[in-house]
Order: sequence, then C-alpha cells, then structure tokens
Amino acid sequence: MDSPLPIAIAALLGLLPLGAAAWRGLDGRAIVFWPTLLVALAGTAALLGVEARRGLPTGFADALWLSVAACLAAYAALAVLSCEGRRLAVFLLPFLFVSGVLGTVWLGGDGGEGRRVLRYDVASIWVAVHVGASLATYALIALAASAGAAILVQERAIKRKAKGALSARLPSVAACERLELYLLIAAAVVLGTGIATGMAWSYLRGGALVPLDHKSVLAVLAFGLILAVLALHRLTGLRGRSAARWVLAVSLVMVLAYPGVKFVSEVLLGR
Repeated sequence: MDSPLPIAIAALLGLLPLGAAAWRGLDGRAIVFWPTLLVALAGTAALLGVEARRGLPTGFADALWLSVAACLAAYAALAVLSCEGRRLAVFLLPFLFVSGVLGTVWLGGDGGEGRRVLRYDVASIWVAVHVGASLATYALIALAASAGAAILVQERAIKRKAKGALSARLPSVAACERLELYLLIAAAVVLGTGIATGMAWSYLRGGALVPLDHKSVLAVLAFGLILAVLALHRLTGLRGRSAARWVLAVSLVMVLAYPGVKFVSEVLLGR
C-alpha cells in the first residue's frame, strides 16, 4: 500500500496560504481568500480520500486529520455566512497547522501500516451520524474557542487603549460575542445528537445505554458545560472575558475527548 505521508505533507503545506492571507488581513479580498481556502480544503480532502479507500480510519493520526478537515469545512461555512467570522482564521489556522503537523508525524512514524480502520461492512447509519456529529461538534467548539480567544485579545487591547498587530486583524468584541453564542448553540444541538446516536449504537450492540468510557464521559461533560454557558448567558448575561474562559474550558474538554483519548489509548498505552 502506498504511504499517505507525501499527501499529508502536501495537505499541511496547503494550510499555509490561508494562514498567510488571514494574517495579512486579506479575508475581504475574494480573489485571494477563496482560492486559499479551496487549496486548504482540497489538500485535506485528498488525504482523507486516500485513507478512506481502506475503510473509516480510527487511529490517532487520522483523528487529527479528520478534525482538521472538519474545522476547515465548518470555517468555510462560517466564512460564507459571516465576513467577521473569516477573521477567526488568525487563531484557528495555527491550531489546525499544529494538529496537522502532529498527524503527519504519526502517519510517518508507522509508515501507513497497522492503523486501525472501521470496515464499511460493520459500520451503520448510527456510526456515521455519531462520528459526523462528533467531528462537527469539535469543529464548532474550535471556532467558538477562536472567538473566545479573540475576545480576550480585544478586551486587553481596549484596556490598554492601544491596538496591536494581532488585535487589528480580529473581529470586534461584539462580533466575537455573537459568533461565540451562535456557535455554542449549534454545538449544543449537534453534540446532543451525537450523544443520542452514540447511546443508540451502544444499545443496539447489546451494551450499556450510556457507556462509561473516557470519551463518553468527556462528551457528556462538554455538553453540560455548553448548556451551563448558554444558561448563564440567558439568566445572568454572561459574556466577555468570563464567557470566553468558559468556552476555552469546553474546547479543552473536546480536545481531550476526541484526539486526546486516541493519543492515550494508541500512543501511550499501545492499544
């Protein structure tokens, strides 16, 4: 089997033009922004297409690249809907690049052999919906965390009464708060769907309705934190730096729930 490593490296390099466009503040120039976004999407799609020929990849490296692809797809949708949302790439792209680097290192480390896959003949609609919901939630929370990080930077710039190079490239605080709220609402709906389909799949396989594994516990915890942030926003007007810190905590839980669990089980424990 041909190694996917060269395609992974190409996909990684494909993220750089979008990151450069974001840092240069060229998100408003369609002739620059959209081609760079398409290049980033095409690179990850090509890599996942190669990997999908064997089945649904479930290893740590593949989990990282799946998360990168999901975040890019969610960002593309947000970019269509919101010009301010495009500017979140300043924070999102470095995170995706680091994830891609780690995924590429692990792909190269095993030579493309021995990684676990879920064969299509044992998958079902429940698995497809559950995996899709998990990836979509991860992407939405990553975008919400980018908005939260932007809020922290912008409020610090306001406090200092001076804009720096970074704050000048970010959306306004008001725009970030709107994006953060809408993304959290979407994440709550999608994650709730993912938890429900996961319970259905576990039940159909004859297992417990709510599996007490690390991923399930962390997913439920993230869902509870999202609902708590939304409730506090509704009841107390939680916003700004306080809300941003909550969202960053949720994003940490999601990282632990998806690629984090894969890292511990596959890399540290060798399962």
